[in-house]
Amino acid sequence: MRITFITPGTGVSGCTKAIFEFADRLTERGHEVFVVCSLTPFSFEGKWFNPGNILTKILRIFKKSKGCPSCIKWFDLKSKLVRVPSLAEKYIPDADAIVATWWETAFFVKKYSEKKGKKFYLVQDYETWMGNQEKVKESYNLGLNIFVNSEWLKNTLEKEVGAEAEAV
Repeated sequence: MRITFITPGTGVSGCTKAIFEFADRLTERGHEVFVVCSLTPFSFEGKWFNPGNILTKILRIFKKSKGCPSCIKWFDLKSKLVRVPSLAEKYIPDADAIVATWWETAFFVKKYSEKKGKKFYLVQDYETWMGNQEKVKESYNLGLNIFVNSEWLKNTLEKEVGAEAEAV
């Protein structure tokens, strides 16, 4: 089976590490797994248009593309890391399943054609603290197949936004 995880980045975090662990365990089971990360930032908050932020992002993109652009220094990722210019569909590999891993990535996955795979959303936290609250809440009701990492989160999504998680 071909599986694609769409990530907001590859920086050190517990959520990113969990995504890499899921990807590697699926790879070990014989699946072809892609972890896709955009080199360009995306934000519904409009923060990208701050001149200081633009310079920081450009320098980060340049740094990531030097040396080994598909390497993660802090994690020994065995799955295929694919850094793409943007999360536009043309850069996303065709697969059997595609997994949004962050509220902003859910909006991209929702728009992709069926060639990119059955659509899932891995929710690891109720992320209203990290972005426009209404957009975050909207991401949970896009019609993606949601799976979560705890009963608490399953109950919270149902109570707060009426979204049902299909699996814990």
